[in-house]
Amino acid sequence: QGQVGEFCSMPRTLRRVQTMRRRPTNMASLPLPLALLPLLLAAVAVVAPCRSLLVMGRSHGHVALFTAKRQIARRTSSMAEATSSAGRCVNWLEDLGLDDTHVQKAVGKHPALLKYSVEAMKATVQWFKDLGMDEAQLKKAIVRYPQLLGYSLESNLKPTAQWLNDLGMEESQVKKAIVAFPQLLAQSIENNLKPTVQWFKDLGMDDPQLHKAIAQFPHLLKYSVENNLKPKVQMLHDFGFADRQIVQVLSSFPQLLSYSAKRLAHRGSVLAARGPLQDQSLNSVMTLTDAKFAARFE
Repeated sequence: QGQVGEFCSMPRTLRRVQTMRRRPTNMASLPLPLALLPLLLAAVAVVAPCRSLLVMGRSHGHVALFTAKRQIARRTSSMAEATSSAGRCVNWLEDLGLDDTHVQKAVGKHPALLKYSVEAMKATVQWFKDLGMDEAQLKKAIVRYPQLLGYSLESNLKPTAQWLNDLGMEESQVKKAIVAFPQLLAQSIENNLKPTVQWFKDLGMDDPQLHKAIAQFPHLLKYSVENNLKPKVQMLHDFGFADRQIVQVLSSFPQLLSYSAKRLAHRGSVLAARGPLQDQSLNSVMTLTDAKFAARFE
């Protein structure tokens, strides 16, 4: 009798749910709202997982519902916080002088930029300014490589810049190299920079030649010695260049190593068939388009 009284005192919806639990259910025969109840519960579970929702038909269903609402509120708050953080980041980039196009390019290249701490980015930007970068150079570096703003000052940026200074490069050369190729600061000193610099020295480059080449084309330091630099230098040897000539070519035109091996092999072979290769002739023809090279030499 107590159970009957308790059942009768239930809200109508909960009594129907309790009745459903006591007999096999034919979903097709249920009224539309109740037939959709499992789907609604599943949807809520996706938005805010909460096993307690399954006990809504019990006497403590209001507690489970409260728990679900609280979880949804927390998630909504987190989403609002993320949106607010992204807004602060965009506003700060605009205050820094980036227009809408620049901001879109930077975020498009690196969406995680919107999650960075504005305070940490301010410190990074100030460091670049202290290094000697002006606003135009800074904006160019951010748009070209926005990941730069996420690097640690103490673990990445300062040690790499100091290593370049210790290499003997002038401050103006270091600034020029970083502005032209900000990714340089992301290279590992031990695994990339030191071995590559040592390879150029072993090739015969002296310090002034090496410093000039790095400042003019800092991308040199990202190339693999085994897969890029050695094969191309060997190709120059095959064309008849002596070590001294190769050093002269690379110190005056380090961009030569940025061209594909196929392009270098083809153009070098065409020129070699016309006579001994000269340093300047190779430098000048590599920059020509395929059409202009063919019209002039083939």
